[in-house]
Amino acid sequence: MSPNARRLNGGPQPRGDPDEARAAGHNSPAFTTMSPAAFAPMNGMPGVAALARDAEWRLLWCNRFYAELCGRTEDQMIGTTMADYMPAELAHERESQMTPARDQGKLVAYYQLWHGSRWFTRIWPLDPTSFGKRGVFVIIQSIAQDNTVHHHDAAHDAAVLSTSDLDELSVLSPRELEIFYHLACGLTSAEIASILFRSTRTIEQHANQIYKKLGLTSRAQVTKFAVERGIVAFSGEEWRRIVESRTD
Repeated sequence: MSPNARRLNGGPQPRGDPDEARAAGHNSPAFTTMSPAAFAPMNGMPGVAALARDAEWRLLWCNRFYAELCGRTEDQMIGTTMADYMPAELAHERESQMTPARDQGKLVAYYQLWHGSRWFTRIWPLDPTSFGKRGVFVIIQSIAQDNTVHHHDAAHDAAVLSTSDLDELSVLSPRELEIFYHLACGLTSAEIASILFRSTRTIEQHANQIYKKLGLTSRAQVTKFAVERGIVAFSGEEWRRIVESRTD
């Protein structure tokens, strides 16, 4: 692991309480506040987005990768809120998760399905000296299998957001999303049929539609597609909530 990867995994140089860090999903000490300056040594690492928001959730700063993910330039992102570029339901759930960091100074961690992949998000109180105001600092890290940056300190009990950005998977119906997940996890048609109380033939028909819609040709390709995006790391129950909460 590179020095930068170790720095991200352990957080910036210790300045906070170890118990607080562990509660937020870390097994090593971390800053109790964060800022663009503290993040600077990690900026440019592959798959790592970062941003700062004020107490009203307006964006104060972001790195280029986050702006690109939002389809804008860094300058265009300044002053925006999440509701400006994502559905209201997604924005509301993320604001609710960030609130303890803003109001109580807590470190927060959660997983989310964003751009069709699994991401790990950490939120710190914003260092008030960086912009002269209260807010939060957010680091969003891709944990898809093929990403070169991984976190090894994420808490197993970190929250999993229900609202999601399905991206390529948005072409699938709720039933197809359920079957897609089970196929990716290696279940047979008969096993999926038993879980969903459907016939094996019905499951196979859905599977063929999934292949067609995603441009795939086999179960092996479905598994590869899901593993590369970190989707199989969601539990069955977490995936069910994601499917039920889809907003597109």
